[in-house]
Amino acid sequence: MKYIVISLFLFVGINFCIAQKLSNNNFYYTNSEQIRIDTMDGKLDGIVQMNNEEATRKATNIYVNLIDSIEQHILNNSFYTEQEKFNVMGYLNIALKGISERNIYLLSYYEKVFSTLFKITSAKDYKELELELFKNIYASTQTIPFYKNTPIAYNFLIEACKTYPDEVLKHYGDFADQVWAKNVIVETAKIAPLSVKKYLNGNHPIKMILYSSNDTIIQLICQINERYGMKTNAYVLIDGIFNNFLTIDKADSVSKVDTRYLMYMLRIRRNAQPLAKYSLDKELEFVSLKFVRAINELHDVADPKVRFAISDELTPPELYTLMVYSEDEIFTSTFLGLFNRMLTRMYAQKGNELLDQVGYNKFRTFIKLCAGFNTLDKFLMTMDPAARDIMLQNFVQGLEKDRGNLTAPVEVADAFGSIKDSSSLAVIEYALIKEYARVEYNQNKEGLTIYGLLMTLFTNKAVNQKVFFEKIASKYELPIIDKVSYSNMISKDTQNLQLHFFFDDDDGKASFRTYIETFTTAGWIITKHEKFVEITSKNNRVKILANFPESEEIGGQEELINYCNEKGVSPQIIVHRGHSYYAMKTIDKVTASAKIVFLGSCGGYNNLNEIIDRSPDVQIIATKQIGTMFVNNPLLLQLANNISSGKDIDWVLFWSQLEKTVKPNKAAYERFEDYIPPYKNLGAIFIQAYRKALSK
Repeated sequence: MKYIVISLFLFVGINFCIAQKLSNNNFYYTNSEQIRIDTMDGKLDGIVQMNNEEATRKATNIYVNLIDSIEQHILNNSFYTEQEKFNVMGYLNIALKGISERNIYLLSYYEKVFSTLFKITSAKDYKELELELFKNIYASTQTIPFYKNTPIAYNFLIEACKTYPDEVLKHYGDFADQVWAKNVIVETAKIAPLSVKKYLNGNHPIKMILYSSNDTIIQLICQINERYGMKTNAYVLIDGIFNNFLTIDKADSVSKVDTRYLMYMLRIRRNAQPLAKYSLDKELEFVSLKFVRAINELHDVADPKVRFAISDELTPPELYTLMVYSEDEIFTSTFLGLFNRMLTRMYAQKGNELLDQVGYNKFRTFIKLCAGFNTLDKFLMTMDPAARDIMLQNFVQGLEKDRGNLTAPVEVADAFGSIKDSSSLAVIEYALIKEYARVEYNQNKEGLTIYGLLMTLFTNKAVNQKVFFEKIASKYELPIIDKVSYSNMISKDTQNLQLHFFFDDDDGKASFRTYIETFTTAGWIITKHEKFVEITSKNNRVKILANFPESEEIGGQEELINYCNEKGVSPQIIVHRGHSYYAMKTIDKVTASAKIVFLGSCGGYNNLNEIIDRSPDVQIIATKQIGTMFVNNPLLLQLANNISSGKDIDWVLFWSQLEKTVKPNKAAYERFEDYIPPYKNLGAIFIQAYRKALSK
């Protein structure tokens, strides 16, 4: 490392900064922040020591090698003038100043940010820079100073505010000196007024921008703030206020009653580009989940009239909305109940007419859910053949247009595994060929990657053009996810380590009791600690750490992490035992060492993407709905026994054996059919393959 040579000076107590001349310019930069970070472990040796070998290697790569490379890229980057190089190096130093002993362990976050910086500063032209920015929009919003002076910065931030408005607002200071800065804030406010309302108090610069704007919509936002402040959700309905079918007072009133709020939000959301689109979607999700959770909680109630009473007054578009906005949490029985009620209340209405009513909002999510829950054929039967074909073609069209967001292609990939009707498959096959030809003609590399991989995943489903699909598939590489070798599931001391995270609610406590009974009955050694249990195989090949549910809020889960840090070990398997709304708490604990993650409910694109961010080659077990202890416990025991015996995991064989174990329990077997083994998790496979293909 370049600054080791000056360690002698530090040793004798001389306080100085490293300075290196830039080319032929009178311009210097400092590496003192790197020195500070390196010496946090007590030594200046070019190694950032963490609590285990893998973390040390990762930290050293981030804080030493990656930063060194970024500096060199800045010096050699043709985008920057000499003054801009000086400024950008200053921004890098500011970023490094933010790293302290309290957050230096946030390796996944800093790796994401500095890896994005590495790619930004190494881009050869603006087109390549733009591509890199869109690869990870969130990370790119954390690095605005490094590209704010380029001609693509404005358009990128306008796009970024559609998916991460809170981050754009939070980082306003990073681009406040740009002539277009006010426009970005104005556009963000139109998309996400709920996000911007917290800046409308005091003398915040964002408030000053909005209050000085002549834009009619922004003036409405300010009027709502003057009348109701932060306590109202009238901001979400600003489209209705702007179009004169709501007053500010009525918008405030209806936003306090879920059914009325839902009705007005749907009326607005059927437009393709409504005002407050981001805030609308967030509120539609929030309200939908309130309904769906209430129905989920009554899953043991035999009388459907009682269980679904909360949905009695809802129209077909409203029932549709509950389903598509609650995909992460909706139970199979809840979905089927809502779906059947939707069909009944549609009467003679056709499926395409319903989609028109909701503005085709999240229709890919709906098709994916219908395919997964075996109701797609029922929905398609409500439509004329021509309308059905158009809808299925639309399902796979234009998937590359939402740049930096893979939600749509992942939903399409997920649906592939569940669509069995040959006529539907033939329509999709034709549409894929047509879309591939379109992006190939336009030389759209991102589009080619998306459609090439989808065609590769679709090859075994092809009805008429299988040879052509095989030819396309030969150009693309899918990850091998039908096996996990035993050697990949053990650490250097030949032990497999698993962390199982439980949560403090009634389900968590009940699941934990039966979980412990499962391993006790099977003869595993169980040692209780204050906040967690240690479950060890008799041959010591497998160690499982699981927190008591009651200890979740008082550091029980952190104790598992502390155990790993103190022992200098990393888990190969991470298990989430809780509702999907707890999922991110578990996902945040996934490290690159994880080879298998058992997520519970699938969680769609966002959760899959977050897991793969942290461990690129991970294999994911998931369910279409919340898991059940009657499947989870035998699954986890079989997994542990398999590893304890020193065997590779062949997922096809593993799943077949698990099916035999679960099948005698009829209720458990019905839920088992909703579980997705890694080799059938097409969404995860697509994301992994897409990332590798794009990096090449």
